[in-house]
Order: sequence, then structure tokens, then C-alpha cells
Amino acid sequence: MVSYARHVKEGSGMPTVAVGLLTEPAQAEAIIATGDADMEAIAREALDDPNRVHHARMHLGRVEDPYEEWPVQKGFAVRNKDRSLKIRGFAET
Repeated sequence: MVSYARHVKEGSGMPTVAVGLLTEPAQAEAIIATGDADMEAIAREALDDPNRVHHARMHLGRVEDPYEEWPVQKGFAVRNKDRSLKIRGFAET
């Protein structure tokens, strides 16, 4: 739906939201950076990974350790879950 968002934005100047198969953080970052959309919706990705925003920030190099930003109890739990499941490349942190 990125092409539709771009088309609506160019035609009307209204802010738009891109949605649909935005699976990689770099892909979502590029959509915003190029101005194709003003926001993105990551419904399935957020359902699959409720900590998607923190994982994306780490993947894009925005923070060294996103788990440090969480309250101590929660960051510890999320880090250990990711490590034990060996998911999303965050097991080594």
C-alpha cells in the first residue's frame, strides 16, 4: 500500500499511512525517509513481536542496548526471552 499512500500524498498533500508487509526495520525507515508516507502501520509485526519498536531501534543502530531503556524487571525478562528463543538476532545481547 506504499504506492497508494504516495499517490494520495502527492495528489492531496494529506498525511498518509503506509501499511502491508512492512517486515524489516530498514524498509519501514526508507518509506519515511523518502517521504512516501508520513507514518507506517506494522500490525502483524507488532502482534508477532510486541517489542518490535525496541528491536527495530537496535537493528537500525539507534541504541546499543534497547533493553537498558526498559524498567529493570521488564528489560531483564524481555532480554532473557529473546536470548532463550534465539529470535530476531537479539540472542547475543
